[in-house]
Amino acid sequence: MSGPITPITTAPAAFTGIVEKVNEIIAANPPLQAGKGIQIDTGKENRIVSIKLTENDINQAFNLAQHPFRIVNASTSTPAAKVRVIYGTVNNFVPTIGGVSLFTTPPPTLTVVTGTVYLDATVDGVGVVTAVIISNAASTPSDTTTRKYKTIGSVTVTSNAVTAISQSVKTSLTLYLCNGTAIWES
Repeated sequence: MSGPITPITTAPAAFTGIVEKVNEIIAANPPLQAGKGIQIDTGKENRIVSIKLTENDINQAFNLAQHPFRIVNASTSTPAAKVRVIYGTVNNFVPTIGGVSLFTTPPPTLTVVTGTVYLDATVDGVGVVTAVIISNAASTPSDTTTRKYKTIGSVTVTSNAVTAISQSVKTSLTLYLCNGTAIWES
């Protein structure tokens, strides 16, 4: 394998902060080559790039890491406030937004208004989760016999732009029913 080492363009969401740091180093050292703090081992089918990072670099990268159900501003120049929700699960179900799985690349976006972003879990007669979607409204709806809701965060929208995001959930979840009452656990 030969040629210049190019920036990383795809990686799991949990590694976003680390990828940003690596790409900063690649951009600062074109073309990336072995030297102070950088070791490159080339094999027949791959290259291993070892980059010596300081403790501060590593801490900054982990602070940028994405957690399950993290709400991220995805607004563009179009006149609609939008968010993206980082992949997470409820009882091993991957939620959808507008019928598109959170596990899709690129991930789906949700057009939002000021209010809550919440999970909407459909359950059958014995409490088994059969589907989970992510929605937004001024407030999270109240549970019904077949629908259980969980706020994952809130958003503030001003002039068609997301101006604030507050996170409530930072892990994948399990939903249990006890006499029809939803119990959400991380």
